[in-house]
Amino acid sequence: MKGGRAMPVWVKRNLFDPIPRLKLEGQIVCLARSLTWHEYVWLGFSITILLLGGPGLLVVGYPAAVLSSQILRSNRGAVHRYALTGLVSVATLGLVLLAGIALGLILEAIP
Repeated sequence: MKGGRAMPVWVKRNLFDPIPRLKLEGQIVCLARSLTWHEYVWLGFSITILLLGGPGLLVVGYPAAVLSSQILRSNRGAVHRYALTGLVSVATLGLVLLAGIALGLILEAIP
């Protein structure tokens, strides 16, 4: 409220960034710092799984990308942040491979 009056607030979201930006009276208000270009590059593996994997891998790729973006924005040291996001990427790859193997076994078992 401004002077006792309600004012419109626009919420601007980014697909891989869970922190929205607010627009108040034409001004963009950032609730947290934006991710840098190299942090988006580091998120590239999870994003690539999302884009190439189709809707089935959306279940794995999108949460991994969001989790990695939250880790990159945390107060941990740089080495710790990048190591954790690398671990998330490796775990994502492992889940994708396990899902592929399981699907292959299921399809083989069907006569």
